Amino acid sequence: MKEKLSIFLVISVFFIFFSFNKSNTTLVDSRITITENQKSFDVIYYCLNLEVFPASESISGYVEIKAKSLVNELSYIEIDLSNVYIIDYISSNNKSLNYTHSNNLIKITLSKIYSKNEEVNIKIGYHGSPPQARKDPSGVFYFTTYDGTNPIICTTCELEGARNWWPCKDYPGDKPDSMDINITVPENLTVATNGRLVEVSSKENKKTFRWHVSYPVTTYNVALNISNYAVFSDYLLLNNQDTLKMDFYVYPSNINIAKTHFQQVKDIISFYSKVFCPYPFSGDKLGMAEVCYWGMEHQTIIAYGNNYKNNTYSVDIDYIILHEFAHEWFGNMISLKDWGHFWLNEGFATYAEPLYIEEKYGKEKYHNYMKYLKNRINKSLENSKPIFCSDSTNARASYNINIYFKGAWILHSLRHIQGDSTFFSILKEYCSDPRFKYKNANTRDFIDVCEKVSGKELNWFFNQWIFGTGRPQYEYSWNAMKNNSGYSINLEIKQKGNIFKMPIDLTFKSAEKETTLTIWDSLQTQNFEIKLDFKPTEVLFDRENWFLRDVKKIPAKIHNKRESKKSILFKNYPNPFNLKTTIKYNIPYPQSVNLCIYDIKGKLIKTLVKNKKMYPGIYTTLWSGKNENNIEVSSGVYILVMKSEKFKIGRKLVLLK
Repeated sequence: MKEKLSIFLVISVFFIFFSFNKSNTTLVDSRITITENQKSFDVIYYCLNLEVFPASESISGYVEIKAKSLVNELSYIEIDLSNVYIIDYISSNNKSLNYTHSNNLIKITLSKIYSKNEEVNIKIGYHGSPPQARKDPSGVFYFTTYDGTNPIICTTCELEGARNWWPCKDYPGDKPDSMDINITVPENLTVATNGRLVEVSSKENKKTFRWHVSYPVTTYNVALNISNYAVFSDYLLLNNQDTLKMDFYVYPSNINIAKTHFQQVKDIISFYSKVFCPYPFSGDKLGMAEVCYWGMEHQTIIAYGNNYKNNTYSVDIDYIILHEFAHEWFGNMISLKDWGHFWLNEGFATYAEPLYIEEKYGKEKYHNYMKYLKNRINKSLENSKPIFCSDSTNARASYNINIYFKGAWILHSLRHIQGDSTFFSILKEYCSDPRFKYKNANTRDFIDVCEKVSGKELNWFFNQWIFGTGRPQYEYSWNAMKNNSGYSINLEIKQKGNIFKMPIDLTFKSAEKETTLTIWDSLQTQNFEIKLDFKPTEVLFDRENWFLRDVKKIPAKIHNKRESKKSILFKNYPNPFNLKTTIKYNIPYPQSVNLCIYDIKGKLIKTLVKNKKMYPGIYTTLWSGKNENNIEVSSGVYILVMKSEKFKIGRKLVLLK
């Protein structure tokens, strides 16, 4: 899905440019939403019958549409088609129908009133010159040459650009069950499109290529690729039993390099089939067609224009092959219910890249690639806009660079939280679930799968990362104090901005030893006491970078000698409090300590620490506003008392409900 810029640009510049260029070349106008009428019928079949005229750079033909009414009293339907086309006729069962065509929308008055579940058959004849991608900001068609002489004619129409060359209900949430695509071209040209090639017939210096698509397909993934292609096939054994035919359509001068370069397709498809589910369109084909732009994930006919370069960051892999084929699972097999969940396409396909890199090159390359993706995230956009778009019918509003890179990082973090076994089970379950396979899904559907497989409630995770903005902003400090069995590490973590709940891996290191522990942080300020049998010289915060965060280490608070020898009961926080409050205190020398809550009449409410032998250090504990019987107490003022044989200290706590 990437526009080619210059062979001298590095991949990151390619990607960033494309991410903002693509939406400008595929959207037709300001009306890019599904209409209310379009919600009242479900398209079940398309048949495209078109002739392409390279000399005049035009097309002519008709499209048959079969749809099922979802309502009673359906009297008209609305179909998307650019105003640049002239409509020759619209009919149903050989009877002409009345229509209007404005604002790139055809409103067709039906010959009768249709009841719920009745089938509607429409035939639309039209002709015209498609908007061209290199000449028109709404263009989706290329009429050009690849060598100055030989033609290459092709389409690329994500997001909602299918209406720019054929009449359809141009919305990802409505996939037809099947399609037929019949394309007529001059006899020296070959047509590569979606599905399985059924027949090629010749007549009057022309050829007609008849293709059948036997799986549901989104409108933006229907593609034409026309040239004097050289065609070769290869085969891949899947699951040690099924043979997958792979068809490649390339410029004749490139056939030798293509046969070598495309060998990597086998290993990538084998890996994706193992990790996700078997290649989902084996009944049609796996295909790739050389085109004049960078690439696009057209179903079963991936568009390829990367000049046979292995240009994935830091590894010897072709980026277009790696990324676009992942879309056969994420975007093509499982499509969006609406545009608001675009990250399910691009985040998943982007995360497939480091997964394969890990398989082929190991963990270190995986983490290096994740750092590369992290650097591609637009932080300004991240702080202002979630990767979920609430304007779910607006493709333009939903598309931005962060659905790729932040989307991939969210899956990276989810993997760490769940563990590899559960995470990869989630991917397999998501790809195999009959509710979504060859159908559509949204973020809530994916969350349901995660919770089903893991057995854990995960709204806390997705609410902050998918539906929220920003990333955690941490400051942390620590000190180590000797105790009778080793060392007490007193750690303080503060968050600025939005408060995130996340598990944090902390690595404690000395010259001779290190250990990694995981703590859960979810407060603006949180203190932890950690017992170790060695004195660390440094504490590393999320050393392997498992989640997006900005972190700053600040010097530990050093108390003066006089203060360090005192028993201190610090101010609790928050205060006043609602659900719980954190109590922090300093013990200067070994002693037995009591920590209790009293009401203002002196009645004991809760014993937090009872005659416990404690060693020098700073400690924290929580009070959740409950008494000894674990019953919530009423709002009011309470007295916190810390005492031992040698001291007694009190503070007021205010509980507000």
